Amino acid sequence: MSRDGSAFEGVIGDLSARFAGIEPTRFDEEVAYCLRAVVEWFRTDRASFLEFSPDMATLVNAHTWARRSGIEPNPPK
Repeated sequence: MSRDGSAFEGVIGDLSARFAGIEPTRFDEEVAYCLRAVVEWFRTDRASFLEFSPDMATLVNAHTWARRSGIEPNPPK
């Protein structure tokens, strides 16, 4: 696959489409799939989805996908 801008737009479009109409019970599964796709696209070791804490003071690691064992799922703070 080409690594140009249009190919990246295709990846993002595919990932976005995965969330259209999914069952809420499958949300975590879909996030894991998407994080894996991001890791593979950027050829990195890990991707994380962070969300703000209820008080909006900190970011909390909600989901992580790591390429291989031995990589900490959560990066150091």
